[in-house]
Amino acid sequence: MKIVNVVGARPNFIKIAPLMREMRKHSEIQPILVHTGQHYDEHLSDIFFRQLGISEPDVDLQVGSGCSDEPYPFALMTLHRPSNVDSPATLQALLQSVEEIAERIPVVFPVHPRTQLRIEALRAKVHSQVRLIPPVGYLDFLWLMSRARFVMTDSGGIQEETTALGVPCLTLRENTERPITVEQGTNQIVGTEPERIISAAHRILSSERRRGRTPLLWDGDASQRIVDVLLRESREPSDRFSVSAHS
Repeated sequence: MKIVNVVGARPNFIKIAPLMREMRKHSEIQPILVHTGQHYDEHLSDIFFRQLGISEPDVDLQVGSGCSDEPYPFALMTLHRPSNVDSPATLQALLQSVEEIAERIPVVFPVHPRTQLRIEALRAKVHSQVRLIPPVGYLDFLWLMSRARFVMTDSGGIQEETTALGVPCLTLRENTERPITVEQGTNQIVGTEPERIISAAHRILSSERRRGRTPLLWDGDASQRIVDVLLRESREPSDRFSVSAHS
């Protein structure tokens, strides 16, 4: 049974590592790894393969994309979505929020290459307590998240990771594809208006933090369950031609 595994963005690398390891335990499965090349920056792509022990991809499409010494506590921020960084007004509002928050707590901001270009175009002033650093590897970023008072982000994957770590998360969007992180986890949707962002940050800094819990089945054994399903489906007669798994 050949299974094509397609990865391209940060959350994909994290999830595919244990899944590829589990698939290789079974002689019935021939896993094929396809890397789209969506994240072409070394810190956003290649380093994941090294740190997570992922083998070289069988196919690399190369499509392109449309620090650990920081003192505790601090706030951590990431921005990369076009809706946030490609709009000068929205980006300016988000940076204004960070300026205000930095008056109370240092902010570590690993800057995505796309975001870096937009900030430079704005010629925006950066508070002395906002530390702009290059993108960091996955394990280094986990270290930063685990020691942050809270995280501000527009990343879906980081919403999940902060919930798993029990770290408060402020999502700088009006919606999320990970509603369970809001319903059960540590995530809050605060949008892009400075007043909402600053107010939520101040509540956390005043110890009014959201008490979330780890959702059911977030136990690190998902890859084993996925492979069990694939093997069961391949061994049983079925009229279906394929099995689809959604994360």
